[in-house]
Amino acid sequence: MKKIYKFGFMILLIGQIANAQMSFNINEDNLYSDLSVKIGKNVLYSDLSVKIGSNVLYSDFSVGITEDKTKADFIISESLYSDYKIRAGKDVLYSDISIKAGKDVLYSDITIKIKKTGTIKYLIYTEKDFPALQDIVIVLLPAINYHLDFKYEKLNELFKK
Repeated sequence: MKKIYKFGFMILLIGQIANAQMSFNINEDNLYSDLSVKIGKNVLYSDLSVKIGSNVLYSDFSVGITEDKTKADFIISESLYSDYKIRAGKDVLYSDISIKAGKDVLYSDITIKIKKTGTIKYLIYTEKDFPALQDIVIVLLPAINYHLDFKYEKLNELFKK
């Protein structure tokens, strides 16, 4: 019985390593957050601008929402035991990074197409009933930083762990 238990634990551990998912708890009221982000469509003097939507032309990458948590690259979580706690919203003061995000952002640093079908680069699973656009952008920060050649030092430090 002990050997079966150890074998089951090893299979579970290997599955977690192979999956390489990242989970994010995103809330404007997160105290002791790993990252503080001011994000919205009207953010002035933003560090990063993201054009995201289903009608985006010439996207840098595509993203989709999945109902299968095991297939997801990124997870919008409601758990306090997520990999990262992010304080995010349009009214966050003293943010680590400020992001202008929406479907009508001009001169964006990166463009992301939200797709329902076809070839999709990254999949997101959400535990929220209705994830906001800001939630999607926040969970994609590691991918955004990757596609921008690791331009943001604060994100590089955060996602090393």
